[in-house]
Order: sequence, then C-alpha cells, then structure tokens
Amino acid sequence: MGLAELLDIFRIVWHLCRSHFQVAVRLKAALDLVAKCLDIKIKALKLLRLDVATAAAATTGADIQGPKQSAREAASHNDR
Repeated sequence: MGLAELLDIFRIVWHLCRSHFQVAVRLKAALDLVAKCLDIKIKALKLLRLDVATAAAATTGADIQGPKQSAREAASHNDR
C-alpha cells in the first residue's frame, strides 16, 4: 500500500469523522433546544397549576365565607 492510498484512507476517515461530529453537534443543539422548550412548558404548567390551586382556594374560601356571613347576618336580623 502506497502513500497515496494511505492518504485517501485518511481523507475518507477524516471526512466521516468530521461529518459525524457536525451531525453530533447539530443533534446536541437540537436536543438542548427541545430540553429548553420542555423546561419552559414545565414551568408554565407549574405556574398554571399554582394559579388553578390559588383560584380553587379562593373560590372555596369565598364559598365558605359566604354562608358564614349569611348566618351572621341572619342572626343579627333575628336579634333585631
């Protein structure tokens, strides 16, 4: 095997390694972007869950306070 054949093999191997490296870099960038998007969605879902829980607690609290106030008002009306 001569020097020309060795250089051809080296070029082929170099080209394959370089192209695989570029693919790997692009794949990693794409996966990082997907991970970032998922992280944003997870944060948004956590905030949404917090908002729903807050709204539910506020609604439940209003429902509980409403009858108590009505009972107090009824008692005060009965005293009059």
